[in-house]
Amino acid sequence: MKGFVKIPNTAFEMKLSPIEFYVLCYLLKCTNSVTGKCFPSYNHIASDCHICRSSVVKAVKKLEGKNIITVTRNYRRQVMRSNSYEINLT
Repeated sequence: MKGFVKIPNTAFEMKLSPIEFYVLCYLLKCTNSVTGKCFPSYNHIASDCHICRSSVVKAVKKLEGKNIITVTRNYRRQVMRSNSYEINLT
């Protein structure tokens, strides 16, 4: 069975670059329906979307700067372990 991703209509009105839109859609795809969060690494996003890691980093920063996503940087023993993402679209 194949799944699908619901993309809020507001995502189409935000004047995102194609890569920003693609990363946003990927994050929506990964989001847990109960917690509303997802945890993919930059490398995983880049690999699955077939774009370079630096493009993912830039897109995430721009999406965060536009308050479309909230990024929480998770540390363990004062070492950065992962990011978690929350989508702020309605």
